[in-house]
Amino acid sequence: MEQNGSSVKGTIARISLTATCGLMLSIFALSIGFADDPSPAEIPNPIAEGQAPAQSLDQPSAEEVQERGIDPKSVRPGLLPQVVAPLQPAPLSVSALTGHFAIQTFGMQYLTAVGGGGRVTDVFHTDATAIGPSERYRLFLVLGGGVPPKFAIQTSGFNFITAVGGGGRSSDVLHTDAKQVQSWETFSFALDQRGWRHAIQTVKGNYLTAVGAGGKTTDAIHSDAVKADNWEYFYIWKCGDLGSGHQYTIRAVSDPHGFVYASGGGGQVNTRAGNFIFGALRVLNDYKNRPIPFENRWQRFLFMRQSDGSYGLRTSNGVNYVTAIQGGGLAAGGITTDNLVTDRTQVQAWEKFRFIEHGSCTYVIQTASGHYLGKKTASTGIGHFATNVTDINQATKFRLGAQF
Repeated sequence: MEQNGSSVKGTIARISLTATCGLMLSIFALSIGFADDPSPAEIPNPIAEGQAPAQSLDQPSAEEVQERGIDPKSVRPGLLPQVVAPLQPAPLSVSALTGHFAIQTFGMQYLTAVGGGGRVTDVFHTDATAIGPSERYRLFLVLGGGVPPKFAIQTSGFNFITAVGGGGRSSDVLHTDAKQVQSWETFSFALDQRGWRHAIQTVKGNYLTAVGAGGKTTDAIHSDAVKADNWEYFYIWKCGDLGSGHQYTIRAVSDPHGFVYASGGGGQVNTRAGNFIFGALRVLNDYKNRPIPFENRWQRFLFMRQSDGSYGLRTSNGVNYVTAIQGGGLAAGGITTDNLVTDRTQVQAWEKFRFIEHGSCTYVIQTASGHYLGKKTASTGIGHFATNVTDINQATKFRLGAQF
């Protein structure tokens, strides 16, 4: 029995020693592990290493939201967002209109693209009183842009005008550094109630405003108007090549000042109002004094280029053309017929007119006989114009208003 007791005691001692050694080894191994782990100060900071911080799925980073309305990219749980190059919408297809255009405010100053464009600050002034290179623009029709048609406006430096944010702004309103046409570079034009001026509408439906009707070198343009009033209307004058198949208004900017219109929309040799007889082509210099009845479309003429470079002028009824009786050379019209009539239906010699640029986006009109249109000075006869002016410097100067 004594021997068996000693054996049991020895066994217990060995188990105790083994447990004690195991515990010491575990503590030693654990201490080694702790010693190998970096301290919190030594753990790399993902932000300091240039990595994006983790974020909620419903709060994408600013970099993920694209400028022109591209949907933000979702990030899967447990993954850091990756830096992805922004997707750029494809540029729109456009077709250039011929020639250039000047944009004149309600206050009669011109819109200047400072430096010819390429700017994001000090972009536009509205204090110019003459048309120079920086006041001339090209228009591009956006193909497939729908109704009303949309246009891109290009500065003399070959940049496109951008309505920042698509419009709706009173600061940082317009840029002129775009090289391609996307939605923010598109605009539409809406005629005023007289048919003379246009409101310029952004892609979001706001209108451009010439602050104070023009005359400013700072805070010149806003894009937050939701309806068009005087400050939102601009004359869009044609400069250079007139093209063919385009409609224009014809405004005399020297005597006899006013917008030319074909009485009744065309088809007449004179105009009779009671006991008074007027010309078939008349001039409206005050809209309040327009005849009754009157339609704005009577002021529009379709320019049809002929093979010799002259133009036939089709009236708004779509049928008749303007004719200079005898091809010009008459001081005034007679009682039975004006010297300019609108009853012909084909373009022959007397229906041909040449439009000759005569400075600052103005034109003089030359008849088939080589004479120019000017103010009627004869004390008798009807009509507003003489067709016998021989000195181009005495001819009436005209501006042509674009119609879209």
